[in-house]
This record gives sequence, structure tokens and C-alpha cells, in this order.
Amino acid sequence: MKNEDEQILSEEVSDGRIYLETCTPWQTNSSQMEDYKDTYKLEDEEEILQYNEYVIDEETKEILEMNTYIAFREEKILYGVAILDRDPEAYTVDEELYESIFGGDTYTLTVIADAGTEDETVYTKTASKGVEIDIYYLDEFESTLYTDPACTQELSWDDMDYTTDLTVYLKRVEE
Repeated sequence: MKNEDEQILSEEVSDGRIYLETCTPWQTNSSQMEDYKDTYKLEDEEEILQYNEYVIDEETKEILEMNTYIAFREEKILYGVAILDRDPEAYTVDEELYESIFGGDTYTLTVIADAGTEDETVYTKTASKGVEIDIYYLDEFESTLYTDPACTQELSWDDMDYTTDLTVYLKRVEE
């Protein structure tokens, strides 16, 4: 999507790269604009411009790098940098965080629909202990959960502690 106010200031092609600089009035949310005006003591009518410097692959037209600057009163402040990284370092989850999420401090909710029939379907979801699991019902099933496969004993949500494994049952709405 092209910003109609955006102007191309310069364009150069070199070594398989396109170097492009554009300028447009800065468009941001009003609270961020107010923060800038307060920080830099800008008047309401002062224009703030956004400059973008792009490095683009000439063949694929992928943006490889983009630097964004905010400019006013002869000042140009670096606002953001984005660089395409085709070989990023693998993210490693902190061991303590991983253990707290997946390491035994969890419970599993199993929902069995149409128990004992050829249409029986089993759904499972695991969550950290103490975290409530939401259940979304399909229209063809009653919204009541049961504790037995025959669907005669209704589950009381007041008894849920969200810390121990639980199996519940759904029955199809009878037509």
C-alpha cells in the first residue's frame, strides 16, 4: 500500500542493491505524537517528518534493511532499524521457564465426545497448573460436561481446581 504523501528523495542501484530514501509526514498514534511534542518541546503546528532508508535486493525486490528517522527543526533522530536475517541464531528457551511451563507443573483436560460410539472423538489440552482451560462447543453437542461416559453425572465447575488431570464427556444433542 502506497502512502500518497510519500516522496522519493533518492534512488541508487549498486552491486545488486537498490538504495532508496523516502520522506513522508510522520503518522503515529496521538499519544506517541504528544510524547514527542512534550519531549522535544514542539509546537502543535510544527511538522514532524519520517525518513526511510531502504536497502532492497535488486533481483527479488526484498527489503534487506530499513532505517527509519524522525526529523524536525533540522534534527534527525534514528527511530527504528529492521534487518532481514536469513540465518538467525536459534532461540533457546530459558531452562527454568521451560520447566515451569512443561515440566510437571501441568494438568491435562481430556474431553471425549460421543463416548463408546463409532463417532467417539477425544480432545486433550494441557495447561500450567492453576490456569483455566477454555472449552468451545460445537453446535451439535450439549454445553453440559459430564464426569461419566454415559453422560449421567454433570460436572460441577465449582469443584474444578485446575491442578489435576480430568476427563469429561460431551453428548450429542438429540434431534
